[in-house]
Amino acid sequence: MLREYTKDWRGDFAAEKKKLKSCLASDVYDVLHIGATSVKELSTCGKIDILLRIKKKSDPLSAEEKLIMQGYKKIADGIYENEASRVYMISCSDEQAYEQHIAIQSYLQNNKEAREKYEALKKDYAICDYEAKKREFLDTLLPAALKSYRSAIKQSQSLSLGMCFGTSIGLCLGVALDNIPIGICLGMSLGVSLGSLFGRPRDDDDTKK
Repeated sequence: MLREYTKDWRGDFAAEKKKLKSCLASDVYDVLHIGATSVKELSTCGKIDILLRIKKKSDPLSAEEKLIMQGYKKIADGIYENEASRVYMISCSDEQAYEQHIAIQSYLQNNKEAREKYEALKKDYAICDYEAKKREFLDTLLPAALKSYRSAIKQSQSLSLGMCFGTSIGLCLGVALDNIPIGICLGMSLGVSLGSLFGRPRDDDDTKK
């Protein structure tokens, strides 16, 4: 049975995150809320999906044992589940897996049509091949999700560089004009404009594999 999105899921995640960090201690690199319960306006069954990133030096088998001691059951390589949560455990060095999880989450959050299609699929939760169909659906979203995510990262990085450049130029202008505040404002405006220009996605940008 599907439930409408509720902020309570954020609290459920926060509580489970605290338990995981306590259980795994020094193994933890990061614990992130992913999946349908992290996406506003998306109805779902309410199980909390968690991306657990462990440190490079950590032993996955040791981390797995700790999860099992906490009541989690292993349902696939790197995937563990209890009644309320599902944990996807990856190394912090696995940038590809991290990017895919976050890109899908971001795409669903910002794409109403994709959310509606995913929700419609979830309404058929009782079908025997639901998990396969779910995986197939998310795989079809992945190329567009990655392109959108990488574009957003590029724009953010370009804007940050533009603002740094603008600040430097602004200081020079301020000294030349004998008015630092005006120089900074002019420089920042220039930096933001340049950052937005260079961060703008191009039509010929292809999705990286």
